[in-house]
Amino acid sequence: MSEVKSEKENVMRLLLSGQLENIELGLTLADSLQVDITEFKNDIEFLHEWSSDISLKSKDLSFQEKAVEIYSKDLVYLPHKNLTTIPSQIQYFKNVTKFDLSNNNLTRLSFEITMLAKLEIISLGNNQLELFPVEITKLSNLQLLVLTRNKIKSLPFEITNLEKLESLVLINNPISDSEMEKIKSWLPNCEIKF
Repeated sequence: MSEVKSEKENVMRLLLSGQLENIELGLTLADSLQVDITEFKNDIEFLHEWSSDISLKSKDLSFQEKAVEIYSKDLVYLPHKNLTTIPSQIQYFKNVTKFDLSNNNLTRLSFEITMLAKLEIISLGNNQLELFPVEITKLSNLQLLVLTRNKIKSLPFEITNLEKLESLVLINNPISDSEMEKIKSWLPNCEIKF
């Protein structure tokens, strides 16, 4: 299973680097690797359509141009999309530093968000999160985390893993006074808004 995943990652890397000139060449390489390139094509097409608000798009872009556009994006802006979960394909936004998922219906985050290693800002305000998304604690470059207007009652100790966190916004969450004090003690160098 991990061999297939590694082969898929290699194919995607080749596609994004421009070393595969077109989808036909990709199919030939994929056949030799026993990887179905149509999975990548479907993912790229889906992400390109899904992220249509965040760049000037042309329907005439080639598959590879769409893949490169997605791979190079540094801002993903997806408020008011009625999202209940984040598609696993977000893992292809490798260079994202800012991610706005506010004003949706998210109840959880997918594990794939941990693959956005460059993420510095994430806004999850006005969603339906009842539990703090522990996946966020894996984002070592995170500086600003907005969780306004959710249903979060407490934060896990793992929040202390966010050593670069400068600002945490928890306004309009049902957090008790004692929980607020605990969070403040865990994050003494972070500006916290309750």
